[in-house]
Amino acid sequence: MSRAIFLGSFNPPHKGHSTCLKTVIDSGFMESLGIDKIHVIPCWQNPNKKGYEVSFINRYLMCIKMFNDMLAEGKVLIDDIENTEKPQYTFDLISYFKSDKDPMIKKDFWWIITMETLQEIIDGKWFRWPDLLDNNFIILYNEDDCLKDAIQLVKENKMNAVSIKIDNEIHYHSTELREKIKTGQDIIEETNKYVQEYIEDNHLYK
Repeated sequence: MSRAIFLGSFNPPHKGHSTCLKTVIDSGFMESLGIDKIHVIPCWQNPNKKGYEVSFINRYLMCIKMFNDMLAEGKVLIDDIENTEKPQYTFDLISYFKSDKDPMIKKDFWWIITMETLQEIIDGKWFRWPDLLDNNFIILYNEDDCLKDAIQLVKENKMNAVSIKIDNEIHYHSTELREKIKTGQDIIEETNKYVQEYIEDNHLYK
């Protein structure tokens, strides 16, 4: 069996993230691709973004509260591999996953990404981007309106990829949620009560 990775800032995590993972799980792809678990990996610091106002440990714990149902089912693992003060490029992280350092991780792991992320990589915005596309297996999740574009990108770049459609109605951005929190608005609809309570109890994003 192999593993899949799902990377992000998760600042904060929201239903767009959980819907993606639930879609992957419910699609049957895990069984057909031989994936036994998905590693959700909050990044320490995205090299393309400014410093986060919320710490790694807070984002890690919010992920546990956001994906609690899938954790209970044993399908998902919240991975603290980036719990280090040294910013880590995705290339470095994937190189670790493709090494023999962890006997639980196989070299044929799958990387779950969005259409937006794939386009950024192809446009050369990510460190060592050609290596990210070379010999990596990708699960690409998209909304209906960009599914054809995603399939075309995969063909043009000769990638080993499968594409999954997600619900068009679940379309959230963490930036918008942070702004709602700062203005005292409720975000239970976009996250869940456990994430909202954690944010309130720890006075995050104020």
